[in-house]
Amino acid sequence: MRSSQEQDYEGWTWLYSHPPPASLFSDLQVNGECLCSDALEDWTTGHILLEDLLKYEGVFSWDPVLLQRSIREVSDYNEKDPATWPLVTETFLRDCLGMDYDGQQHLTTVIVYETSIVFRYLSQHLPFLGIQANGPGRDPNWRYHRFPYQYDVTGTPRRQALFIPAEARKRSIAEVTRTSQPPPAKQPESAENAYKQDLQVLSETEPNNTTDLTVHKEDLRKTLATAAAEMTKACKIVADLHETVRNSEDELRSHTVGAEQDLCALKAKHQSEVDVLKERAVTAEEKVKELEQQLKTRDEQLKMRDEELAGARRETSQANRRILKMGMERMGVINTAKHAEAKKRKATDDGAAFGVQGIAKKTKDAEPPPPPKKKKVAGDGTALVGPLIVKKTRSGQ
Repeated sequence: MRSSQEQDYEGWTWLYSHPPPASLFSDLQVNGECLCSDALEDWTTGHILLEDLLKYEGVFSWDPVLLQRSIREVSDYNEKDPATWPLVTETFLRDCLGMDYDGQQHLTTVIVYETSIVFRYLSQHLPFLGIQANGPGRDPNWRYHRFPYQYDVTGTPRRQALFIPAEARKRSIAEVTRTSQPPPAKQPESAENAYKQDLQVLSETEPNNTTDLTVHKEDLRKTLATAAAEMTKACKIVADLHETVRNSEDELRSHTVGAEQDLCALKAKHQSEVDVLKERAVTAEEKVKELEQQLKTRDEQLKMRDEELAGARRETSQANRRILKMGMERMGVINTAKHAEAKKRKATDDGAAFGVQGIAKKTKDAEPPPPPKKKKVAGDGTALVGPLIVKKTRSGQ
């Protein structure tokens, strides 16, 4: 008798190689044994069909944390109740991925997928998932926990994708009361006993059916061919990426070299301009110092000239005063001489004629001479004293 793992793998391989019609589960058999049990599904109780679920149209991600966070935004969502889970359709997944789902990525739990998506996933991961589920302390009916619309509580594929809430309640009660807990498997006492048990299981296993083996090999060839094509495509993509990166690096390197050369040339040009400006600044500074020295010298010369001019003005004023004094003195002498000469001439001419009047005239002539007349002043401030013209300074000197 074959193990359940081999039966599941061969059954799901057949399902994956034949796209599922509406009555897919009705004809699925392995070695003459039907994988679906009519007695296990209670069709008299209420059930929820796959097409009755709310279609998920939110943000999709292969990260389970991000996807579940987006799913929780759906109204009335309860991760413990499959009846509230939204449905991810194949069309929606194709639009999100940009291509058909190939079954390589792991499907996130607590959300419902269309049966075709589940087929592709299990065709790639069923053997590994079966080994994990059959480990110590694991639930052998893991299929129901992950895909409750495609499997019943016993792990058997359903004839139609649906969910039966009463079935889930029965399982919950059985888990609480431990009525359906299988007896623990007897652990081998040593590695040798474990090896003997494995040999005994292998000896009791019936030889594989030739037809199933042929189908299995053919499916494996198809899988290998698909994997090889995907690998070739991936290698081509990687090679193209490497070529793109290499071209980008070469272009960046060429741009970097050109930029460095331009930068060096720009630095040299700026340095030359800075040197010229420094030389001009030094020359200008020297010229400024020279001009400052010349200005200082001229200030000193102007100061000396001002002092000389002031001295010349003082000397001129003193000379004018002396000249004025001399002129006045000369004028007085001339007037006195003229008066004396006139008096003498008059006395000589009239002395004899006047007689007694001469005595009176003498008395009159003995009087002091009249004061000199007031000097006339010109319009420019010069005093007219005889033939001399003396110019007054504004300072009064």
